[in-house]
Amino acid sequence: MTNPLVVQVIAERIMSGGINPKTAGVYTLDEITNEEYKKAVVDYIATVSPQI
Repeated sequence: MTNPLVVQVIAERIMSGGINPKTAGVYTLDEITNEEYKKAVVDYIATVSPQI
């Protein structure tokens, strides 16, 4: 089970080019090692991003 607030924070950082506090680099999807969270973040981004 994922925490929706954590998913939102991670997704917002990825979409805005924010910094990953663990690596001090730009946050990317590849840095999410937990598959459940990665899927939740991808789903969140898909729902809030404009469709192309």
